[in-house]
Amino acid sequence: MKYEITELDKIVEHFSRDVKELFNRFYSFEISTGSLKIPVEMENWVKKRFGSIERVENQRLS
Repeated sequence: MKYEITELDKIVEHFSRDVKELFNRFYSFEISTGSLKIPVEMENWVKKRFGSIERVENQRLS
């Protein structure tokens, strides 16, 4: 199972109950979506670097 830090909620789901309880004693986190508007002048640069404008304009954050 390979996850990224932006999928922390999925990682924690796979913990046993005891490990989840221990984790929650030390950490708390929220999942939200960040959004921004890429200026037209930067669209080609963003597509080359990140593959798509939509992926950059709407990002899942934890």
